[in-house]
Amino acid sequence: MRLGKRSTWLRAGVGRELIRRRAVQQAAGALLAAGFATAALVAPAAAQRAAPATVGPGRIVCNASFCEMGSGARPKERVRVIVSNLPQEEVRRLRKCTGVAKPCIVTIAGTEQGDQMKILASTIQWQE
Repeated sequence: MRLGKRSTWLRAGVGRELIRRRAVQQAAGALLAAGFATAALVAPAAAQRAAPATVGPGRIVCNASFCEMGSGARPKERVRVIVSNLPQEEVRRLRKCTGVAKPCIVTIAGTEQGDQMKILASTIQWQE
């Protein structure tokens, strides 16, 4: 046989190599699964300890699905405001803040959702 044309099945140690690789892959899979299980237990605990946050006063702009509040210092930096916990009257009033008419200036108190750029609003104060 010429070099490069040999069958891989005839080389010595090939079977042991495959068995070792399979064992390493299974061990890595088990560690990965344990890591996901630990992360699943930690995530709900972290959600329960959500930090209270207050944003504003600032201009808020809403569309049909969400509201965003711009930071005065950094115009491209916006805070996503989740309004599902607010009373329906406040949500209706916020939906009129489209950024076209007179600006809506508000201060929002709530809890952080995952990061500092998402807040679940619990109260809202309007600046007239």
